[in-house]
Amino acid sequence: MLPSSSAMTDTSHEPAPSPTPKTTTTSSKASAPVAGAVVWSFAKDKLIYSKTLDQWTTHEGVDISAALGTDVKCVMGGVVAKVYQDDSLGFTIIVEHSNDRMSLYAALGSDIRVKEGDKVNAGTVIGSVGNSAITECASGPHLHFAFYVDGIAVDPAKYVKLG
Repeated sequence: MLPSSSAMTDTSHEPAPSPTPKTTTTSSKASAPVAGAVVWSFAKDKLIYSKTLDQWTTHEGVDISAALGTDVKCVMGGVVAKVYQDDSLGFTIIVEHSNDRMSLYAALGSDIRVKEGDKVNAGTVIGSVGNSAITECASGPHLHFAFYVDGIAVDPAKYVKLG
């Protein structure tokens, strides 16, 4: 039965309170691509000394120490944009995520487990730790991991839990 028109215009009742907007937290971080200690920090705007290059340089990512062959996992869901062998960073994978975010995984082994165009989830194994980065070989086995927002390198620790 439909309410009468007088019931629909009754103003003697207080209006229901407005729903409280849900607060979304942006503080939750993605899981690390590999377990290990950060052995070379993010240094986009300052110089740090490279033992391999024997010079001061910047570093647009972090290097995470791990044993050769350790699985490397994608930190967020997305699409594999590029898989290639870089002259400096060795075997490299770039994954594009939502919100103009992108992650780069380098110094990988040759056993790449994804190809360009593949859709991946957070936690998908995409490759393994290698020693293919010529410019970082003095650091021992590690993953070179970088994160970009709107095409600009940012400190990955702001978005990803790092050891």
